[in-house]
Amino acid sequence: MLTETEYESLIVLDGCDAFKQVNNYFDTCDFSMYSKKTVIRIREKDNSFELTVKTTKGAAKDAGVVAMDENNLVIDENTAVDLLSGESDIRRFLPGDIIASGEKLIYVGKITTIRKKIRINEKLPMAELDKSIYDDTADYELEWEISEDKYNEAVGNLKDIGILIEGRLSGLSKYGRLVERLRKG
Repeated sequence: MLTETEYESLIVLDGCDAFKQVNNYFDTCDFSMYSKKTVIRIREKDNSFELTVKTTKGAAKDAGVVAMDENNLVIDENTAVDLLSGESDIRRFLPGDIIASGEKLIYVGKITTIRKKIRINEKLPMAELDKSIYDDTADYELEWEISEDKYNEAVGNLKDIGILIEGRLSGLSKYGRLVERLRKG
């Protein structure tokens, strides 16, 4: 997680143009999917829609380092509208063992993210800089998908530009932050 000031200092780095995506999330009334470290979402980006199921593999190793299994299915706009409105059951697109018998998935909320890919180090992949807006709040995040052997190099690069990772909120996904906000509200 970043402060707004840190976000503003990074947004000026070279990279790709920023774009907007909207993630719509589904869970049970008691957030059992979240408890099982499973995320079910429909993402809208550039007038295209993708249904995604993400499952965490084990516990976080280092600050914010999480291994995930991710399955994606491109869907058309009409299907997305039917699923988001509840007119169509999202379960028909999901693996049979994801939802326990008797559990019902509902639409729980959305996060609108403005994302820009930035170059922090020429030798490492581009990082994703996000401003996420949900439930009357905004937060800022840096996601950097790197191999474990490059982790220390990436942390050193962040330190060189004045961003220390010690003591920060990390490892809590966008959906996790939305769930925590909904539970408080």
